[in-house]
Amino acid sequence: MNLTDLVSAERTLCRVEARCKKHALEIVSELLASDTLSLTSGEIIRKLFQREKIGSTYLGNSLAIPHAVVTDLRDAIAAILILNEPIQFDDDQESPVSVILSVLVPEEKSDTYDNLVRRIAQQFSDSSQLRRIQNATDKGDVLEQLANVNIDLEAITGVLPNLAQVAT
Repeated sequence: MNLTDLVSAERTLCRVEARCKKHALEIVSELLASDTLSLTSGEIIRKLFQREKIGSTYLGNSLAIPHAVVTDLRDAIAAILILNEPIQFDDDQESPVSVILSVLVPEEKSDTYDNLVRRIAQQFSDSSQLRRIQNATDKGDVLEQLANVNIDLEAITGVLPNLAQVAT
């Protein structure tokens, strides 16, 4: 399985102008809400900021993975923004963020939530892979690069049961 199983073309934006962290999270919340009938962008951004209060989702290497557990969602979904210019994600961080991959996981499947986020972060620890995504010029380029980001299906079986059934 790869990240394109979580991120659709509709939830992918490339060369986005975001003024600050709040603005970037507003954009990503709108992308995520547009693909769900049960969640509003306001609900999503509140959940993302609640999670940010626990600890920053900035991972270094110009990457942030804001994530949250939400109700009224059947399967995990994600959205990605490739920013035109890096933004400061946290007040105390020295490295600005240019790639934001936001993940929502259903509340009833939250037991595998940490594994999903951890696996995504591990895959992006390859700076050359992340650099290729940062250098993407359009949605097609981004999705092509995300197709190369493999996620171990066993680590997220509870989050994506429909894909797990297909694989067995």
